[in-house]
Amino acid sequence: PFLKTGVMSANLKISGNEDSIVHFTAETLTRQVIHPKPIDTLRKENGSYKVELNYRHPTIISFFIPHASRPRNLYVYVMPGDSLSIHYDFDQFMPGGDKPLCQFRGSNAAGHTFFYDYSFVPPIDHMPGLFQLIGQSSADDLLSNILAEIQRQHAPLDSLLEQQEIEATFYQIVSFRIQATLLNGAIGRFFARKSSLGLTNYSYAEKVEIVR
Repeated sequence: PFLKTGVMSANLKISGNEDSIVHFTAETLTRQVIHPKPIDTLRKENGSYKVELNYRHPTIISFFIPHASRPRNLYVYVMPGDSLSIHYDFDQFMPGGDKPLCQFRGSNAAGHTFFYDYSFVPPIDHMPGLFQLIGQSSADDLLSNILAEIQRQHAPLDSLLEQQEIEATFYQIVSFRIQATLLNGAIGRFFARKSSLGLTNYSYAEKVEIVR
């Protein structure tokens, strides 16, 4: 159950882009089941784009940000009562990369920064480590190696929760997204090699654990 109530809001400011329209969708989450809403349009008002939603459940807001050469998607997770300010700047970049700078203030800001900077969508930057493990691991140590690699990539989120920089509900939602994304890729590669790895040596419980 989610105990927080109230309107959730996200205020988006964009630099380095003259377009005056941003599209977005909002998908509510109940027990990790996504309930999509229709695509909607935001128009710039007083220099920014504002979304206000009165849903009872955590919600994924997906912004579709137009740009002449670099259109982008931006995903944020908000809960009832949350207020989030976002500055998306096409003229500056995140440290050590070529992604536009995105700064967050407000509810779970540190968690949003982590999720954006880590680029889970698409997850192509984070699959090679898992694929390499699957290619090099024996059937005996494959499962433990996969879980250890996922935990390694997940560790910064654990740290944010321990430092009380993010709320438990935000942690649960983002944690599920991270692990599901990485596991889906790992499982696909794993079962593609099941014959050479001797899958029949795994117990039923171990196979279930892999899928989980």
